[in-house]
Amino acid sequence: MAAIPDLSEWLPDVSKYLAHTKSSKLSETLNEHISLVNSYFTILVEEHFLDNSIDALIHEVIKLNKIPQISIEIVGNYLKEAFAYTICFHDFGKVNINFQADPLKMNNPLFKLIRGNPLGSNHSTLGAYLFILKQIQKHQSDNSLLPIEKRFVDAFSIVLSYSIFKHHSPTLSEPLKQEINFGNNESELKKYLSIYQLGIDPRLAEVVPLNLERNYLAQIDNILKSGFPLFTLLKLNFSLLTASDYLATHEYVNDCPTYDFGVFKSRERVEKLIDHLQNYQHNKAIYKDAEQADHFAIPMEKSSSNLNLIRRKMAAELIQTLRQNLKERLFYIEAPTGGGKTNLSMIAVSELLRANPEINKVYYVFPFTSLITQTCQALKASFGFEENELAELHSKAGFSNIGEADADGYFGDAKKDFISRLFAFYPVTVLSHIRFFDILKTNQKESNYLLHRLANSVVVVDELQSYNPEIWDKLMYFISEYSRFFNIRFILMSATLPKIGDIDLLSDYKNTYISLLPNASRYLRNPNFSERVNFRFDYFEAEISLDELAEVVIRKSEEYRIEKSETGSVRTIIEFIFKKSASEFYEAVMNLSHPFDQVLLLSGTVLEARRKEIINTLKLSDKTLNILLITTQVVEAGVDIDMDLGFKNRSLIDSDEQLAGRVNRNANKAGCEVYLFNYNDAKALHHKDLRFKITRENIGRSDYERILKEKDFGYLYNQVISKIIRSNNRNYADNLSSYQSSIAKLNYKDVDKKFRIIDQDNVSVFVPLTLPVKITVKETTEAIFSKCDLDLLSRLNAYFGEAEVNGKLVWEAYKEVIHNRTQGFSIEDKTRFKHLQSILSKFCFSLISYSSDVKKIQEGFGREEYGYVYFSHWDEERSDGRPYSLEAGLNTKAFSDSFFI
Repeated sequence: MAAIPDLSEWLPDVSKYLAHTKSSKLSETLNEHISLVNSYFTILVEEHFLDNSIDALIHEVIKLNKIPQISIEIVGNYLKEAFAYTICFHDFGKVNINFQADPLKMNNPLFKLIRGNPLGSNHSTLGAYLFILKQIQKHQSDNSLLPIEKRFVDAFSIVLSYSIFKHHSPTLSEPLKQEINFGNNESELKKYLSIYQLGIDPRLAEVVPLNLERNYLAQIDNILKSGFPLFTLLKLNFSLLTASDYLATHEYVNDCPTYDFGVFKSRERVEKLIDHLQNYQHNKAIYKDAEQADHFAIPMEKSSSNLNLIRRKMAAELIQTLRQNLKERLFYIEAPTGGGKTNLSMIAVSELLRANPEINKVYYVFPFTSLITQTCQALKASFGFEENELAELHSKAGFSNIGEADADGYFGDAKKDFISRLFAFYPVTVLSHIRFFDILKTNQKESNYLLHRLANSVVVVDELQSYNPEIWDKLMYFISEYSRFFNIRFILMSATLPKIGDIDLLSDYKNTYISLLPNASRYLRNPNFSERVNFRFDYFEAEISLDELAEVVIRKSEEYRIEKSETGSVRTIIEFIFKKSASEFYEAVMNLSHPFDQVLLLSGTVLEARRKEIINTLKLSDKTLNILLITTQVVEAGVDIDMDLGFKNRSLIDSDEQLAGRVNRNANKAGCEVYLFNYNDAKALHHKDLRFKITRENIGRSDYERILKEKDFGYLYNQVISKIIRSNNRNYADNLSSYQSSIAKLNYKDVDKKFRIIDQDNVSVFVPLTLPVKITVKETTEAIFSKCDLDLLSRLNAYFGEAEVNGKLVWEAYKEVIHNRTQGFSIEDKTRFKHLQSILSKFCFSLISYSSDVKKIQEGFGREEYGYVYFSHWDEERSDGRPYSLEAGLNTKAFSDSFFI
């Protein structure tokens, strides 16, 4: 990376200019701040080995612009210097007299406020002005550059100035060409050239601002043939600039320097973690199998021991395949439900870490919070991670590193925890798919902080089938490009894996996906997996009423309990598409004589505490109990339960397979069946999903049955991918080509807007009921609120040591924090606010914001307040019962006939 001169080399009397002030300490000089920012920038580049990524992106930009071979090195050096100098110059504009003199800024007594100054107290525009002139001056005075090359490096520098213009903005907006401008401030800006000794020719200072739009901005599209490399260089530059600036400011304001940047500390530590994994539980036998030259035979007889043997075989094959492809970057793991995908992925991660010493971070990406928490526990146990090496990042994740009782201790630890979570300062991070893919494409500054951290990492993306095919091409495009330029190893996993690598990315560069289980079909179709359950289509086509369905479920459950169960009991699961149907089915069952000791209702409106209680009941309670679980699709993936019988409202084929994965999970029972029935039309939920459309149009019942029996999901996915490819080859379509055009034009807002993991807006509904501090099932206790949570609530007078937490008091504490936060929202405020939001999430469920149900709640049962819908009348008794209960979630009958997902 280019060396950055000290500010004193360019700015005489440097000591009189201030950058930050705080009443309790000496002001920070501009030189001190810029030096600290430059220092953090250098550290971040070194910690994440970013030189190679920056070089690769710059090289590709040069290649796309057909720069002559003889000039590539000198042009590349100019581009890299410009990249580094944006960091240095970003606050050069703080010499603005009004910025120094303004009582609300520096209040510097050495300067006097100038009324009517067109710059006001703004400093970003002045910083960008000085940066642009400095770079153009250097390019124009270099006679080794051809005129066309000078125009090219000038245009590149002007585009990079966008980071300086926007470094205090919450977003990268567009159109970029309108954001890069000096307004009518040229004469005022020019005055500051005499303050700095930048060697800028006065004639250049006259020409460039006046002709910026005509000579440069208007021709940027012609000068810079960019695409992904320039788009990402600017995003990376913005990430490094804003992150370095934030960390430097944080260090001064909060007396809290950052030393740990969340990477594996040493190769010795990595080797110790890998050794722990290889000796953990069954892994020792797996690695012994992997050393064998010949594959052992795969047993066909169904049994628990054979199932474990096949799991070992899959892991051994994965190791052998991966060791032959360690320098590749894109991998598939296609493994059957119950095949141990998480352990397979951990083995793959360990092999990649050992073979590639530059890799120093790991990310696990999931669509469901339950999977995040579950995988964190598995990772910690398998690798032996310490507390500060692993974190789960999502809205419900609490603060874990705060332990001292006194206020100073609380906020001292909380500040570190806040910064660690904001910047994901952990070698291993488990996070939601929305948050991860936001980093890749976002125009939001806070999400973009993390972009630089992705370089030289392993990223495991699980449950790939959960993504709508509408975004598969964009998903594939970003994975392909980032893996190439950021040296990221992506591992894509699913039991019903769509091969998104088959999508044509309309690029000359072709990526190769390595299937780590090239013989996946023989595992998927092995009786230990494919015959764990028998799919039944008795009720597949004709509509069935809820009363008829209740009688069928009771009868089939009784038959299983009497004729097939070894324990003399039955555990049955039934899944509906809509919450309303699940609730009504619950009533239908309760009105009949049934054999169940417990009938449990689980949906997306059931709070996390109750959800954990239900799952723990299914996992830990007496196996002789007869249990019926009535649920919606929240149970499909990531819920580690083992049922005997399943019933499911048919929807997507791979969704049907996911539900089947909750039945006879360990292949140790006989006679387990999953019945697909036709009650609600899935079109209301899946009408935009290509899989649903193609299933309706092209896949009849016989193919439907065959796909599920033979696990031939490729039969469906190949048709979906073919349709995506045809769409992308059409002109004037809103397709991948038009999306790539937005990227090439640096339309950051469009790029973010047109790629959404979830194409709907949700609202959080807060229910002010009372939740237990912990839940206990069969002598096993799980905390709902951590000690850290309770400590904070105690400080806010919202908890007084009881066994329960009152939601009304939590809400009042939240309102108090908002009302009392200090001007500028201090780190203490931010820490308390973030922590309290994670506590609030325990009382919340989500609904689609535009649904009539949200409107009904707002009109008759609650109000929109502080970013939530507050369910104020949840405990009222009505003719149809309470609108909400902890046990069953939302009761739509109490106020509406509409449905909840």
